[in-house]
Amino acid sequence: MMDLIIDKAKAFAKDIFSADSSGHDYHHTLRVWALARTIGEAEGADLTLVELAALLHDVDDHKLSPETAENKDRAVTFLRSHAVPEPDILKIVRIIDQISFSRNTLPPDTLEGQCVQDADRLDAMGAIGIARTFAFGGSHGRAMHDPD
Repeated sequence: MMDLIIDKAKAFAKDIFSADSSGHDYHHTLRVWALARTIGEAEGADLTLVELAALLHDVDDHKLSPETAENKDRAVTFLRSHAVPEPDILKIVRIIDQISFSRNTLPPDTLEGQCVQDADRLDAMGAIGIARTFAFGGSHGRAMHDPD
């Protein structure tokens, strides 16, 4: 059952991010999911929460979907439509709320949130992180370099 929900969450994220050029594309979601799952396994986290939060962490991002960000409308609708228990939905939404780089400077208050946040932030480092920074800037009409 869990594998089916994970596959559906991947498809849901792919549908939302397939045309994204801001650096928050589907491949970013998959990298965060895979790394969060690896970290979660090593740390003994609840992998159901880790995997679903990782796959849905950007579907209601305030920079990408300000109209759904406040209540995490897309994530909640997806989770409810797949009969995820309400207590787990609340935990997943809390994880998503707490991992934001631009809106939260405190570490998440759960092990699962820490796993997802670490994975998301690790994807912002190195060559991929640099490329994502330029993609995000370009998608918002920012020049890569302006000598003036």
